[in-house]
Amino acid sequence: MNFLTIKNFFIILFSFFVLSFFFNRGFAYYDEGFILHAAQRVIQGELPYRDFDLIYTPGTVFLTAAAFKIFGESILAGRILSLLVSLLAVYLVYKICFRSTKNYFGSFLAVLIYLVWGPTHINFPWPSMFALTAGLATLLAWPNFLVVGLMTLITLILKQNFGIAVFLTVIIQMSLMGQIGKIRQFRNFSKFIFGFSVGTLVFLIYLLSTGSLEGFLNNFYFYTVKRFLLEGVASTSFPTGLKGIFYLLPVTISVAAIFLLRKKPKMLIFPLFTLLFYLFGIRPTSDYPHLSVLMAITGIPLALILGNSKQILDALQKSSLTRMTRFAKAPARRTSFRHFDQTQYLEPVERLVQNLFNTLVYGSILVIIILGFYTGLFKNYYRWDSPLYKQNSFSDQTKAKIFVDQKFNRVIPEVVGEIKKNSTKNDYIFIFPNAPMFYFLTDRKNPTRYINLPLGLHSPGQEREVVDNLKKKRIRLILTNEPPENSNYHIVSEYILKNYLKKKEFFEFTLWEKFENEKRSEVLSI
Repeated sequence: MNFLTIKNFFIILFSFFVLSFFFNRGFAYYDEGFILHAAQRVIQGELPYRDFDLIYTPGTVFLTAAAFKIFGESILAGRILSLLVSLLAVYLVYKICFRSTKNYFGSFLAVLIYLVWGPTHINFPWPSMFALTAGLATLLAWPNFLVVGLMTLITLILKQNFGIAVFLTVIIQMSLMGQIGKIRQFRNFSKFIFGFSVGTLVFLIYLLSTGSLEGFLNNFYFYTVKRFLLEGVASTSFPTGLKGIFYLLPVTISVAAIFLLRKKPKMLIFPLFTLLFYLFGIRPTSDYPHLSVLMAITGIPLALILGNSKQILDALQKSSLTRMTRFAKAPARRTSFRHFDQTQYLEPVERLVQNLFNTLVYGSILVIIILGFYTGLFKNYYRWDSPLYKQNSFSDQTKAKIFVDQKFNRVIPEVVGEIKKNSTKNDYIFIFPNAPMFYFLTDRKNPTRYINLPLGLHSPGQEREVVDNLKKKRIRLILTNEPPENSNYHIVSEYILKNYLKKKEFFEFTLWEKFENEKRSEVLSI
């Protein structure tokens, strides 16, 4: 691969120009804070599973910690990492599409779809986006099966459900191409398994050598299997009506591509990839942030359909002619069709059908691009916060250095300033239930194993463990991002309400201080 060809350079430069507006705007103190605080704990010498719980596989956390080492600890450092990963994904999308179709324009449109649905919607370090990039690298590595196996394992380490999706994609594609059942081609399957096994062995050695294996297995079972899959803690109902149809768009495009490209088995891996990514990514939580990642790769099957439209229509035409011929040769109808010329008028009809087909595909691509750009720029950022076009206030906090909206341009310095004024760098504070970004911004320690406590994900036993930590470490300051009385965590909420008084409020955030008799009148007067 020659990365510095003119076309590749244009694609990368164009993508950088587009992303330069999006990547440093928005403030997701919940999910982005989850990754940044976990990476912060790694920088401080802690490890996932051994020292703190992690509901995902750890790849994104370690990459973010590496970015902190290179660029310094800030939100901006994580955004730079995300920008670089997004540019890599752009290159991978383009190379996959162009290598399969030799259609530059169709490949460019696939890149546009990725841009307007992927990093414009999720512009911070997040396992889904990083796993998607690793999955694309797996596709590009085909048929180097040793690398394919290793990249599949890396995808799994970045996010478990997408790693499983990639693994199944490879296995199904090999089955379709006869590389599992046939003895002579079995070596390709063996190479894949060897590459995957080598990566697994390295990861297992890491877990064993750091004392993290038991914690990893416990976390995987408790969060992924028990809470998410069996108990459906994060489950949402699948949208219905027109919205439901839109949510089914990625799977519809993938299935259509599989059907239309069924005569080209070597290409089926790409729509299989997008289909399985969808099936493993849309549930149990079917919401807009989860959909945007899956929409980002719909350009790949669309580009394949567009680039192979003539061959697809030729195959459909031949199939139709075969049926017509059989019909014409039927004994009861032989006289009626004796002088029928099957190829008469086909050429103008062919052109018309191909033009209509291409118009339909181009039109679909255009609608998807417009919707992606509109929602990324003008709809609520990451679903819950103000749109990115309103995020124009620069936060000059040492560990921020991004553009936020006017509200958070006030909230961030006020909350950070108040916590720093009332604590030292070595102090523990507790943030409840789901604003871990403020551990990161204040550079204060978390007294628990848990990065955050969202969605009622944790058990009553874990709640009691949290309360015990608050007591043993004598936590004086607590920051909440919603009223404790509204929380699903009744044990923690009750402890806060009985032992802490409100010190100061900042929009939805409240700083609480531990009740002390000599300070009661002072706190109540604020």
